[in-house]
Parts: sequence; C-alpha cells; structure tokens
Amino acid sequence: MRLLLFFLISCCLFSCKKDDGFEKYVDLVYRETFEIPAGVGIYDVPHLFINDVPSKYLDILNAGNIKPEEIQKILTVESTIKGIFGDEDLDVIDRISLRVIQGSNSSDFIEIAYRDPVPNNPGSGMGLIPSLSDSKDFISQETINFEIVIWLRANTTQTIPLQLDLKMRAGY
Repeated sequence: MRLLLFFLISCCLFSCKKDDGFEKYVDLVYRETFEIPAGVGIYDVPHLFINDVPSKYLDILNAGNIKPEEIQKILTVESTIKGIFGDEDLDVIDRISLRVIQGSNSSDFIEIAYRDPVPNNPGSGMGLIPSLSDSKDFISQETINFEIVIWLRANTTQTIPLQLDLKMRAGY
C-alpha cells in the first residue's frame, strides 16, 4: 500500500510541471513598485495601476537576433509580490489579480497572474499563480500598463509599499 501511495505521489509531482511547449525562448523580466494606500476598507476593491512601463520587447529580440514574427506567444512564468522593506504584513490581502491592459482602457485586459485565495499569514511576500493567457498582443507594445486588483480581508491602516517581480517567456 505504501509503495502504491509513493508511486501515485511521484507521478503527480513529476507530471504537474507547467510545460510551455517552447523549443526556444527569451525571458522578459520586469520589476516595478506600487502602493496599497492607507484607509482602504474591506468593501473597497482597489485597482492599482503601473503605467507606461518600457517593454524592452524589441530590444531583447534584437539582441538575440529574433524576428518579432517568430514569436509564437508570451506566457507568464513567475510572479511575486513582496514588501519593499521586508516588514510589511500582507495578511490584509484576500485575493489579488495581476492584469495587463491595453492603453489606458482598463476594460481591455487579460489576467496574467493571480492568487485566490491568499494564504493566511503570507508574511511580507507571496508568489502569484501564472495564468495560461497569451499576452503577446499586450507585451509586444512599446510600453506596458499593469493593473493590480486587490480584494481585502481587513482595512488598511497604513500605506503598504510593494514590489512586483514578473518574468514573462516569449517562445519561438
């Protein structure tokens, strides 16, 4: 019985790897800061924007001698949110959604990472779950606009400065 249980757990661990299917790829890495303002209540759903982030998409492709038309799709590989100073308590966050938006129109978006629900006592940082959305149309622009939507489980009593670390993979 233990052998069967070990076999099933091993199969699950080795088969649950996210396979992006890319033979070749280049990574696009972004690090941005934002703040959850003080005084936001549990019935408020703040939409926080990080606008006009240089995508560096063409620069990275040119450095690797890759033509833009060769890129099949761009997927999120890793995403984390953490406190800038390391002493922030992210326990006030219940759910979080990271989106890329087209221009300044926040109704034209795709979700690229999320965490639902956020674990209790996440400390000062947490990983987000990458979505399977192809964000090529958004990331291939000259600048990128991010929207972070946060559902709270408690009121914020002080401003919470945070850092977003994001790694996207452009496969070809």
